[in-house]
Amino acid sequence: MAAATTTGPPAEVLGGCARFDDETEPITELAPADATDPDQEVEDGELKVHAPTRARKLRATAVCATAIGCATMVINGSTFMICGVLYSQLLSTYGASRAKTSLVGSLLEFTYSGGGLPVPYLISRYGIVPMYLVGALIYIMGLFGDSFAGSLDVWIFTHGIVTALGMAILFMCNLEVLYTYTPREGRGLIVGISWAGGGIGTAVFSPILSSTSEASGLSATMRIAAAGSSVYLACVFALVVLLRRHGHPFKDLAKASSRSVTSTNSSASGCRSLLHQMCAQNMQWCTNTNFLILFAALFIYLFGFSVPLTHLPRLVQDQGVDAIDASSLMSIFGVLNAFGRVLFAYLGECLGGSYLRVFAGTVLANGVAILVLPFCRSFASFAAFAASCGLVAGGRAGLLSLVCCQLFGQQLASRAYALLSVAFMLSQTFGSPTVALIYDESGSYDAGLFLVGALMLTASLLCVLLDLRRARAERAAV
Repeated sequence: MAAATTTGPPAEVLGGCARFDDETEPITELAPADATDPDQEVEDGELKVHAPTRARKLRATAVCATAIGCATMVINGSTFMICGVLYSQLLSTYGASRAKTSLVGSLLEFTYSGGGLPVPYLISRYGIVPMYLVGALIYIMGLFGDSFAGSLDVWIFTHGIVTALGMAILFMCNLEVLYTYTPREGRGLIVGISWAGGGIGTAVFSPILSSTSEASGLSATMRIAAAGSSVYLACVFALVVLLRRHGHPFKDLAKASSRSVTSTNSSASGCRSLLHQMCAQNMQWCTNTNFLILFAALFIYLFGFSVPLTHLPRLVQDQGVDAIDASSLMSIFGVLNAFGRVLFAYLGECLGGSYLRVFAGTVLANGVAILVLPFCRSFASFAAFAASCGLVAGGRAGLLSLVCCQLFGQQLASRAYALLSVAFMLSQTFGSPTVALIYDESGSYDAGLFLVGALMLTASLLCVLLDLRRARAERAAV
């Protein structure tokens, strides 16, 4: 096997993304050299890499990370849809108001967002493999709890807290996998494909959940979901173990747009040191202007993001559409959502990594779609809304992690995303119950939808402001 020799910087400062396009060229942008790696050797101060074998391993690493990302997002997407697809079933089973029933979904969003806050620090302490296992076990326990729930209050706890906490841990482990085991060049497409799993989960499992609950009841449906998820997550966990043992991490060379937050050493042991580390770094984020603007934009936008996911099936049924056809709208939403995650992430990559600019466009389009929803009356118009909203909402979901990497760098991206989850907690949690409360008082969704659409348009303006600040800072640095 031929060997390629690199010259220049010593092995310990080599970082960035490996080149896959030509296996005969030297690979000069790998993670730090490993003296135990049989595909690397150092001779006379120079790093020699067996390029073909090394490139194949790097490809396998990226493919495995993408598979883990997509498979994990299938779980998250399908679980989010449970609240909307089974909304009518929950109403008829427990007889509560729409506002109280929507608490299942809103509390899930609250726990899902807040539960991810400490996970990056726990991963740095204990590793991805143990944390992924913990998340999977908690998630499965929550689904089994749903199947034995005797009241809506128990459902709110088992699904809104336990299941959501497992989802949060799985999601943050997924982020860490994608940031660590994917190259910077091509990361937009890889993340888009991974995030498309959320849309796939929505499209595939929405009709299955709806038809199963109609035929077998709510409890039996959740027992089946828990058993199937156990087998599914066992397979994904095996991939995580394989990646951790045999995968090769990548390290970015490119500078981020914002560097006012630094990473702290996590070698100290004990819960107190972990809390001190989290508090010290979180205070640094509060002084980062770019982070604060992005946080404000998300806070305003996310108030209405989950409103269609929770209320669209019931809104359509109020117009005379049967439950099965109404649930098919969520499949349309899911298919376009998956496509949007890939499309807009790849678009940002084609525009030279301008993920924030594309992100602002998706937020704007999402607001316009919500403003049009009150004027929909036929099934065809609702289907058009589900397609357009699913497309741009998927784009927003897939782009946010890339925006974090663009603004704050590979090393801090997952911690920035975790802290941005506070915006999800404080805003997204109250959006659906507020719109439901407006419906309970007025008998119409129109006023709530107009409010949500106007807030999204405001958020898009903040995203444009942030992109202008970023572009000006980059020009000044040249």
